[in-house]
Amino acid sequence: MGEVWRARDTRLGREVALKVLPDDLATDPDRLNRLEREARVLAALNHPGIAAIHGLEHSDGVPLLVLELVEGPTLAERLRRGSVPVREALEIGRQMAEALEAAHEKGIIHRDLKPSNIKLTPQGRVKLLDFGLAKALAADAPADEVSSLSTNTSPTDAGVLMGTAPYMSPEQTRGHAVDRRADVWAFGCVLYEMLTGRRAFPGSTASDIVAAILEREPDWKVLPPATPAPVHSLMRRCLQRDNVHRLHDIADVRIEIEEALAGPAVDGCSSRQGGRWSRLFHLGAPLLAAVAAAGAVWMLMRGSPSTRPRPRRLHIQLPPTTPLDKKAYAQNALALSPDGAYLVYQSALPGQAPRLYVRSMDHLQAKLLPG
Repeated sequence: MGEVWRARDTRLGREVALKVLPDDLATDPDRLNRLEREARVLAALNHPGIAAIHGLEHSDGVPLLVLELVEGPTLAERLRRGSVPVREALEIGRQMAEALEAAHEKGIIHRDLKPSNIKLTPQGRVKLLDFGLAKALAADAPADEVSSLSTNTSPTDAGVLMGTAPYMSPEQTRGHAVDRRADVWAFGCVLYEMLTGRRAFPGSTASDIVAAILEREPDWKVLPPATPAPVHSLMRRCLQRDNVHRLHDIADVRIEIEEALAGPAVDGCSSRQGGRWSRLFHLGAPLLAAVAAAGAVWMLMRGSPSTRPRPRRLHIQLPPTTPLDKKAYAQNALALSPDGAYLVYQSALPGQAPRLYVRSMDHLQAKLLPG
C-alpha cells in the first residue's frame, strides 16, 4: 500500500523508517484514511514483536508515518534460500504468535500476515510489520469493509478482495467478515512455508490460488521428517477451512509451539514416531519393563499356535561408552518399540547414576534421554 524509506531523525539523532503513499495514491481519500488508521492501530500496540510508530507527520500536506527502523531481512528474503530448519522455524513461529496475541488482546487483527511483513533482526527477534490492513474488532471499521478494497497477489497487484491471496483465509476469499481466526489461518500458511520452503496453496494466478484455498489440502507429505507430531496436528487445525473447527485463539498456537520446543521431539528422534517414543521413555524404566512384559503376554495369548509369529533372535552391540546396566538387565529395563525401530535401555558407568538411552536400530550411536 505504501512506500517505505530509510531516513534520519535529525532532532533526536536516530535512524527511522518513513512510510508514505505513492504519488498516484497520495490524494485517494480511502488510502489516506487507511494510513491514518494504521497510525492509530500501531499507537495502541506496545510489544517488542511489533514495529513501533514514532509519529504521524505531514510534509507539504502529504501524511507520512515515522516508524521504528527494523534492521535485518524479511522472512520472504530468508525463504528465497530455502526452507527453515525445524527448531528455527518453530522459534520464529513462537515469536510471531506472541506478537499476534498482543494485537488480538487489543482487539486488533492483522489481516495481511505474510513472510514479507515479518522481519528477522540480527539479534534473533521477530518483528511484525505493515498493519495497513489491520482491523479493530470493536468499531474501528465496519464489517462490510472487508470486501470493499483490493486483494494483492503480490504487494502491488490489484484484484478483488483485501489481503494477499496465498495467505487469505477461505472467509476472506469469499468477502465475508473476518475475525482473529483469519490471522490463525495465515499463521498456519506461514509456518507451513517455513518448514517446507513452498506455499501451502500455490497457483500461478489469484484465481488458481483461491481455488486451492477453497478446494484442496496442503501437501502434508512434504513436511520434513523432523516435524514433531504435535506441530503437524497444529498446522492442520490452523488450516481448517471451516473457521468453526479452526483454532480460535493464537494464544493456543503459541502454547503448542512452546511445548514442542521444550519437548524432546525437535532435537531427539527425527521422525514423528520417534518423538512419541521419546515422550514414552521419559516415564522411566519400570514402565518400560511393564510395557514389555504386557506385550509379551499379549503375544503369547493371541491366536492359535499356528498363527503366532516365529520368535526372532538377534545380537545387539551397544556402544562401549554406554554399556547396559547389569542391575537394570535383571529388572528387564530394556525394550524395543513395537515396530522394532528403536531400542531403549538403562546404562550406568561406575560411580554414576543410571540413565536412559535410546538408539535407532539403523544407527550405532545411542542418544541420552533428558530428565
